[in-house]
Amino acid sequence: MNAGRSNAGAAAAAGRIDMKRLFDEWESATARIAGTHVFLFLDFDGTLAPIAPTPGDAALPRGTRAVLERLAGSPRCTVAVVSGRGVEDLRGKVGIPGIVYVGGHGLEADGTEALPNYEPPRLVRELLAWMRREIGTRLAAVPGLFFEDKNASLAVHYRLVAPGDVARVEAEVRRTVEALDVGGFLEIAEGKMVLEIRPRLDWNKGTAVDQLVRAEERLRGEAVFPVYVGDDATDEDAFRVLEGRGLAVLVGEPRESRATHYVENTEEVARMLRTLAERCGEPLAR
Repeated sequence: MNAGRSNAGAAAAAGRIDMKRLFDEWESATARIAGTHVFLFLDFDGTLAPIAPTPGDAALPRGTRAVLERLAGSPRCTVAVVSGRGVEDLRGKVGIPGIVYVGGHGLEADGTEALPNYEPPRLVRELLAWMRREIGTRLAAVPGLFFEDKNASLAVHYRLVAPGDVARVEAEVRRTVEALDVGGFLEIAEGKMVLEIRPRLDWNKGTAVDQLVRAEERLRGEAVFPVYVGDDATDEDAFRVLEGRGLAVLVGEPRESRATHYVENTEEVARMLRTLAERCGEPLAR
């Protein structure tokens, strides 16, 4: 993993807004699935599980869990959950055997040997701890702000902050990072009501997905059909690497994005998974 800038924000900015609703074009969108092995990549928060007030409150719906178990057991499908959560947290939230767990936006993995596990150097860990203390001090008077300490990053959540304080929180986090990170070791990734301070690396969800797909194709000796489903700006890197290779599905209202299709919410994600499970239950074409 080399030093560099993540493309999460830039990917969305260079995207398109002409995506189609997946269920309006299901047959054409999934035509290439027939006779292939599907590699299904799923974000967790806002995709598999509804967005919750805090990360600890998020839970996988029972019906979604059941269909994931079915997909994970299919010989025609490989399932990976790809999240900004730490991999141990992610595995605890999903807890289904046979799934590949990718945490930290691609920096951590469990269930595969195709991805390295990034261990932040001492300097980065100390910088993140310093930033947590400094931001906490500067924004101590703002109710609802909370931190999520991860192995290689620090998430500053403001979902519970009053709307009138949001601009102040965003500005203060950025000022703090600019002031303390004099070596330029860190960057800020934007999510849904969260700013994540993380190492500046040429590695993200997209590079992780690309490496997993290539490893699966080497293992099988043939091309696989990748499908990625996600709702956040950090998923744009994965949408980008799937262009011309698979199916990229945004969860939520259509917006400027690299995704080709969209579903409206987590309930429609579950519906999509049920339909895929039915398709993957068919025998491979000979």
